[in-house]
Amino acid sequence: MTSPAALPGNLPDGIFEDILLRIPPDQTAFLARVSTVCKGWRNLLLDPRFRHRYATFHGRTRPMLGFIYPDDEVEVIPRFVPTTALAPPRPGRRGLYTVDAHHGNVLFCDEGVVWEDPSAHREFVVWDPITRSEWTVPMPESSGRSWTAAVHCGAAGCEHLDCHGHPFLVAYVYIDDDKVNFSARVYSSEAAAWSGKNSAEHRHAQIGQEAFVNNIFDPYKVLVGNVLYFNLDIHEMIIQYDLASRELSMIDPPDVNTGDILLMTAEHGGLGFAVRRQQGSSIELWSMEVDAHQGVEWVQSRVINLETLLPLSALSRRTRIVMIGFAEGVGLILISTEFGVFTLELKSGQVRKVCSSEMIRGHVIPYMSFYHPGHARGILPPDHEDAAVHPPT
Repeated sequence: MTSPAALPGNLPDGIFEDILLRIPPDQTAFLARVSTVCKGWRNLLLDPRFRHRYATFHGRTRPMLGFIYPDDEVEVIPRFVPTTALAPPRPGRRGLYTVDAHHGNVLFCDEGVVWEDPSAHREFVVWDPITRSEWTVPMPESSGRSWTAAVHCGAAGCEHLDCHGHPFLVAYVYIDDDKVNFSARVYSSEAAAWSGKNSAEHRHAQIGQEAFVNNIFDPYKVLVGNVLYFNLDIHEMIIQYDLASRELSMIDPPDVNTGDILLMTAEHGGLGFAVRRQQGSSIELWSMEVDAHQGVEWVQSRVINLETLLPLSALSRRTRIVMIGFAEGVGLILISTEFGVFTLELKSGQVRKVCSSEMIRGHVIPYMSFYHPGHARGILPPDHEDAAVHPPT
């Protein structure tokens, strides 16, 4: 490993490295300042072995650097809202719809695809905000109108401590044109091709396309181990897609029919579900339990009273409270009010205001990553007008 130069006070080898290990991952400004002291310190922070130690030391949990949401007052523009001290973003190109973010990458599609514009480019854009690398992925030729997708690491045996960019996989789940079956296909950046499809029949006789808004499923999705879960929302069904076996199936959600609902990872690590009843000021947390016969049972684990956590201004009768996202790994629920966006840390119950903008009514996509000075040039949305598309290497 690179030895840092000019250590303060002639510290013994290894001591300074141990000091750097203890810098909290969300203290991005401090990490950036340390990297500018000298070349040796910068090289140490960028050394892959040190980064692996750093991620392991901090519990293998990537911090949330911010979240992405479409600013669609005029046209859809992916907007990155930093929740740590990063360089402010510049606007990216218009017309991208944010679909997902996992393992250091963000997945977009052409906004026209969502609205069925025949002139839209039928492709995904996979973007690594840290390195600003970018790849395009053609959407499958044969697919239904209603769909959802997720991006995740495609490296065999990866521990997902600090993976970024290529190789990646894109899982694409959609309703067949017969409106009876769900199907899934996976794109591999290494093979540069889509897999064949796996299908499962929906429990209803037929699925009405009119049940889906903008031809895309409920945007909330969660990755638990090697299994992706998508919320079908109106049909009261959760789609389960095993990335290892490529099996597609459906499970019933908790018996809740009103209020905000949010897929999440449970506090014990399995699949979870958060519910905020209409006009309510509390959040119910549910966890999925599987019995010896592979039957699914939902258990309410606890109820969080927001009245003791949010400021009074965010709890007035005129203020609407909406759950808009969940940050996996760190266990953060993002809550939008007319007085800004707050994060609720489930483990500690700590609430922090992370955005002072007007109320965000749609979903947001949290972005999780360790910040590496020298690799990161600011979190900037992709701009096709002045940035070339980098092919997989």
